[in-house]
Amino acid sequence: MTAEPTKFHSLPQGVQASRPGGSRGLRAAFLFAALILALAVACITPIPRPDQDTPVPETPNPTAVLPSPTIDPSSPERTSPIPTGTVSSPTPVPTEAPTPTSEALPTRSPDGPTPVPTGPPGGPFLQVYAPEEGATVLGNTVAVYGQTAPGAEVSVAGIPTAVDSQGGFRLSVPLEPGENDVVVVASSEGARNTTVSRIVTSLFLPFLLLLTEPQNETVVNNSLLPISGRTGPNAIVSINGRSVPVDRFGYFSSSFLLDEGPNVIDVVATNDDGQTLSRVLAVIYRRLGE
Repeated sequence: MTAEPTKFHSLPQGVQASRPGGSRGLRAAFLFAALILALAVACITPIPRPDQDTPVPETPNPTAVLPSPTIDPSSPERTSPIPTGTVSSPTPVPTEAPTPTSEALPTRSPDGPTPVPTGPPGGPFLQVYAPEEGATVLGNTVAVYGQTAPGAEVSVAGIPTAVDSQGGFRLSVPLEPGENDVVVVASSEGARNTTVSRIVTSLFLPFLLLLTEPQNETVVNNSLLPISGRTGPNAIVSINGRSVPVDRFGYFSSSFLLDEGPNVIDVVATNDDGQTLSRVLAVIYRRLGE
């Protein structure tokens, strides 16, 4: 029996027109197969066990950048450091208000107001320009002058002294021979007194004339006779009419040429007020070998 050859009959035109839809179904089948393959690969991949160390990348946490606080070393307060790290929400840290450094006010007693001092305030201004401390004067007076507050009263060595409108004052004060404590006091109503003291030495002596060399009725063998003595610092001294210098302490010294035989020496001292004192010396001059 002879097999009949297979005959390919052409499809009808309506079927041939529907072939493009068949290609779309084929592509869907391929996509489905690829999905099945991907699932199979995923199932084959081993799942990590809990005992295995699997590095987990760290996720950087957002760090709040905060300015570092500035601490004043002189302030007793310290600000707590703010930790850096993950900041979910900034928490304000309360800080105490700085303690004021001004002078403390006087506290009041609960029983009543603070008592106010009732003593007099400080004394008035007082400046003594002259004399200086430890000054030495030749006469028996010294000029004291200075400055005080206008309207203040001034006494010098117990003597009331006039004060001008600018507060200036001046007074000549008598002195005793030797050291004198000159006290100046300024006072005003309702205030303490202001006192200034000066030590002043007076070289003034009562007007006198003392001869220390030579002695009266002396016999000498030298024709040049030294003569010395003391008088007032302001006096004028002369020996037989010849003037002799006097130092500021009232001392004088000179020499006198003697004649052979007896000599009369007249020493005269005259004060600045015209008062005069004199001494007479008798001195005999003899040459050696006579």
